[in-house]
Amino acid sequence: MDDFAITVKMKDELQSIEFEVFEKHFTEMQKIDNNKFGLYMDQFGSNKGFIVKSIPWTMTNRIIGPYNSKFLDKLEEIINWFKSHQQFCCISIIPRVNHVKIINQLLAENFILDGYQSFWIKRVNEQSEIDLTFESIRDVSSDNEDDFIDVGLDAFQLKKTKTLMEVFSSLWKVSFQLEDSFNYVYYDGDKAVGTGSLFMSGEFGFLANGAVLQEARGRKIQQALIQHRITKAQSQGAKYVVAITDLDSTSGRNIQRNHFKLAFNVNNYIIRFN
Repeated sequence: MDDFAITVKMKDELQSIEFEVFEKHFTEMQKIDNNKFGLYMDQFGSNKGFIVKSIPWTMTNRIIGPYNSKFLDKLEEIINWFKSHQQFCCISIIPRVNHVKIINQLLAENFILDGYQSFWIKRVNEQSEIDLTFESIRDVSSDNEDDFIDVGLDAFQLKKTKTLMEVFSSLWKVSFQLEDSFNYVYYDGDKAVGTGSLFMSGEFGFLANGAVLQEARGRKIQQALIQHRITKAQSQGAKYVVAITDLDSTSGRNIQRNHFKLAFNVNNYIIRFN
């Protein structure tokens, strides 16, 4: 693995990419049938709040952005905004010495630690030692976008409710239309079994929406999709590719197998109001 320093500036850039991808998707989702899914955004200094009332999950109802010395000045306003929407609030923070004061204040406000996420990074010029074929990977188009959606709904177990199906189907359709977005489906013969997306942001390529059907797992399909997106990112001028995974997850292990470097972990602190 190519060894390079993860600077404070790079950490902030990685969180900014997540911010940018969230904002682009929210902006377009709000336009669907007069915001039928209940998506809201608001600015709090250098941070931005996101709410999805129809699916109140930790990673959809949250604050994103740099946590500088002015963040605490906005904390009461942030809490009241989430409370006014009757939604819980998640704040994701990189553990740093200068964040101790922020974390202590969150705990004083009755936030609780509710899990972790990992940010990964890789130089695009690093060659993988894994021998994979990309013949079964196709770009998403109007002819096969339903294949991408069906795989995602099944793989992420999102067919439990009509609301989940509608929200994520719409979300992925937004992904297909965004500028600098590249989306792929992996086929086993004629059957779609895997998906992956790439969002470009300057010299970074952001990997997302990686999914493989249960019956097709263990065949390096997601690793092939990761490598395919890395190659695409390099062709688009990226110097790095990045990804976010849950701690100790299949996605995280696939990322590691493709020689990504752990940039940092974030702590998720949440507060509930009901």
